[in-house]
Amino acid sequence: MKRSLKLGLAAASAAAVIFGTSAPVQASSNLGWLYTVGASGGVFFDADLNGYPNVEKITVCDNRSDGRGLIGRLYFDGITGNGDGLIDWIKDPSNDGACTSMAYNMIAEETPVKVEVCEYMGSSERLNCAIGFARA
Repeated sequence: MKRSLKLGLAAASAAAVIFGTSAPVQASSNLGWLYTVGASGGVFFDADLNGYPNVEKITVCDNRSDGRGLIGRLYFDGITGNGDGLIDWIKDPSNDGACTSMAYNMIAEETPVKVEVCEYMGSSERLNCAIGFARA
């Protein structure tokens, strides 16, 4: 009986060493295209720009000639899951066939982020919004 108990403890110890006890590392994840309610435009969040692994890129495209522009916002999303702090924002003011983008090292790697895209008109910047989540 003692021998089988020792073997069981040895097997459990080996499994703990093999499988480890630390949490798995989360990889960066793109959001892909996120469209406003009504799909008047969208935002794309690229967590690791191709060829530049520490660079994030946000692209905003206004796809409809309706007198409204588009704004994309990137938030740090570490504590409450609701977008705890604005990192940066970008606007595409008109449907002119061109998107607007920016790319730089916006936030530390593997940080959870919230991405928001909204229509805006005048001083009202939160019309038909959509939100998504990614990891920088």
